[in-house]
Amino acid sequence: MSFGLLRKDESIHLSCQGWFQAMRLAKMHGWKPAGPEGNYETNDGQTVCEEEAVSMGEALKNALPDIPDEDVLSIKGPVFPGDQVNPYEWFSGPRKQRLSLLIEYCRGGSFAIH
Repeated sequence: MSFGLLRKDESIHLSCQGWFQAMRLAKMHGWKPAGPEGNYETNDGQTVCEEEAVSMGEALKNALPDIPDEDVLSIKGPVFPGDQVNPYEWFSGPRKQRLSLLIEYCRGGSFAIH
């Protein structure tokens, strides 16, 4: 399962782990999802309103300086299902650029989760 964030003719796709880690990181930096009971953990077509999407983008942007440029996960070794990985580790190294794309996408406004 993956998550597609869709807006008109724009989209960005993340793995389950990537989406969950992004939400976790955003919450750690002040994002408070309201949404349908604040639940964006499924890809059932729920809409993230403009204010909430922009707020998530800002929270992720605030987290960016704390994310290592070096790929922490490659240093730790293989990550297996059930392993505890924090969002700073997850988005370290080359995934930091992916997070930057997500930040810009969120700052663009409302989107649906598919």
